Amino acid sequence: MEKSQKKEIHERLAEIDPGLGQVLVVENATIKPDGVIIEVLDHSNRYRAVLVSESKHQGNDVEKIRAGIKQGKNKNQDRMVAGNAIERVHKNIREVRNLMLNEVHFPYVVFLQGLNFATTTFFVESPEGRLVKIPHDAGNLNRIDRVTGSIYGMEINKNGITYLIKQVYNFPSDPDNPT
Repeated sequence: MEKSQKKEIHERLAEIDPGLGQVLVVENATIKPDGVIIEVLDHSNRYRAVLVSESKHQGNDVEKIRAGIKQGKNKNQDRMVAGNAIERVHKNIREVRNLMLNEVHFPYVVFLQGLNFATTTFFVESPEGRLVKIPHDAGNLNRIDRVTGSIYGMEINKNGITYLIKQVYNFPSDPDNPT
């Protein structure tokens, strides 16, 4: 599946609590992660997400500094203020979490690349020999906190699975008449 209907998300929220999922301004609104939503049909004939993936690139200042290209409105900056790709990830994580509130798993994988997701400070050399500092903790450059805000401040670049249960089920072909 490429996208999910917000109407479906609201229906699932209302199943959990009738006070939830009440406001839907655009009837045909959807969410669409950049990657894919993979679902399986369970034995109760309900689709369940087993993987939601996205890949985001934000911040190509390193390449531009190395090439000697200045940026900004006046073309006088080494670095640009971060864009909004990560805000879309944050929104999608929140929407998929709403869709999966009654699940015990959350299979969301995001691959982040680019300067705006740096986890350490480093320097880039320009063609004229200047060393340009790229601080990982500058709020106008780094947007990694948007991701940690979506995952309760947990560590990034770490597998969140603490245990894996393998169990083999032999589902009957007719769930209403198990044999």
